Amino acid sequence: MKSVYILLALSIFVESCHSVTLNCNDFRSGNYRYLNEGFEHWDITRSDKYQTEYSSRYKVEFKAEIKWESECKYV
Repeated sequence: MKSVYILLALSIFVESCHSVTLNCNDFRSGNYRYLNEGFEHWDITRSDKYQTEYSSRYKVEFKAEIKWESECKYV
C-alpha cells in the first residue's frame, strides 16, 4: 500500500513539471512591460513591423522597424 502512495505522489509530481509551450505568434504584437527591476519603467508596444519602447521614468522613447527572421526571432 505504501508503494501505491509513493507511485501516486511521484506521478502527481511528474505531471506538475510539464513545461508550458508558448506560441511565438502570440507575442508578435501587443503591449508589454519589462519585469526586470532595472527596467521597471519601460513599456513596449509591438506591431508586426514596428516596436516602440517608452520609459516613463526617463521620458525617452525609442522606435524601430523590426523584421521577423523566423516565427520567434526578429532583428
